[in-house]
Amino acid sequence: MSLCSPLTGAIDFAPSCNALKKKGGISKRIYYGSVDDVAAYTVDATTKELKTLVMKTGKRLYSATGKKYTNNTTLGNTQNTNGPLFQHQVVFGFYYDTQLEKEGYEALAGTDDIFTIVELNSGKMEAYGLVGANGGKAEGMTVTSAGGSGTAAADASNLVLTFVGEEDKLPVFCAFGVDLAADIAYLDGLKTPAA
Repeated sequence: MSLCSPLTGAIDFAPSCNALKKKGGISKRIYYGSVDDVAAYTVDATTKELKTLVMKTGKRLYSATGKKYTNNTTLGNTQNTNGPLFQHQVVFGFYYDTQLEKEGYEALAGTDDIFTIVELNSGKMEAYGLVGANGGKAEGMTVTSAGGSGTAAADASNLVLTFVGEEDKLPVFCAFGVDLAADIAYLDGLKTPAA
């Protein structure tokens, strides 16, 4: 009987000190967009990190800023008869003060193929729901929310957004520039609609 799922492409896991001591959590900034609005992306052949992202003409990337140490990501996998699926989940506190901001969230909630790029507290960026296996685009994520005004003055008064999806690949690290500041500048540049 032939083996349908041989162990190929595995590596020995000998984590660096940076990996063992890196900070957890995501920062106060995320970027998001629709997978359908992405014209192309490239992944570095050596590091396998996301290197470029190109939006379709007239399309753009969006950002949201919340509070540090209130956001997180979750990943894992399940096995099914066709192989593993990897869960992508980003939980983000969305703070609003105007009706326009609330209506912006309503538009986001109506999109079913969302990707996010999050700034990790460890100083890296990571893309969820964007990069699929074999160079294709992922299927993206959906978003749900819960929240409200709270009861007491010190209660949270925001919506907690949960972006969730299942993909055939784990989220990928991003390296658009030489450091985090360059990564942020690159992504901020994609907030202007592509020509």
